[in-house]
Amino acid sequence: MKHRYLALILLSVCWVGCSETSQSGREIIFGHGMSPQHPVAVAISKLAADVDSISNGELTIRIYPSGQLGSEPKLMELLQFGTIGMTKVSANTLSNTVPAVQPLNLPYIFRNKQHRINVLKGEVGQEILDEGEKYRIHGLGFYDAGSRSLYTVDKKIDTPEDLSGMKIRVMESAVAMDLMSSLGGSPTPMSYSELYTAFQGGIVDGAENNPPSYFNSRHYEVTK
Repeated sequence: MKHRYLALILLSVCWVGCSETSQSGREIIFGHGMSPQHPVAVAISKLAADVDSISNGELTIRIYPSGQLGSEPKLMELLQFGTIGMTKVSANTLSNTVPAVQPLNLPYIFRNKQHRINVLKGEVGQEILDEGEKYRIHGLGFYDAGSRSLYTVDKKIDTPEDLSGMKIRVMESAVAMDLMSSLGGSPTPMSYSELYTAFQGGIVDGAENNPPSYFNSRHYEVTK
């Protein structure tokens, strides 16, 4: 059951979270929760390479992937405190801090892919990014990792009724939990890094995510 697009938002507060390097240049710490093989992580690595090249090494980005610096909510705290300079978090996570992002977590709000692109690259998308300034966050842009779908250990989900009584992992977001409850499932928020073992231990029956995350996390091994 394919139920929504999730926009991924790149955030930066470059006036903090930067440090001097031994070469008297500037270094920005970038933490995120994805594996280095994830397509969005590959794009972040390309960003770091481009910044290094354009600045002739005077500005570098040091990347900490795979949740090395903490979960997405923790990364948001570190960003606001200035401990790190950049992060990439989901719209669900960001909406806990920036309420203007919440509509992006709702299902079926875009007619098609082009409509989504037009909105996020247009005035509405810029207004959402700018809203973060009130919370010590400077939005740089949106990443897209595809439509989010439901997958479970042993049951196919075709309609909301199929979710009845099922424990579904969701992000730690009020919107995500309310959405899953309205569909009939039992929302179970937990860290993404704990999800594989949660499937194995029967803590959750399913989850919702996009195809790259499903593949790179090897969730296909435990959710058929």
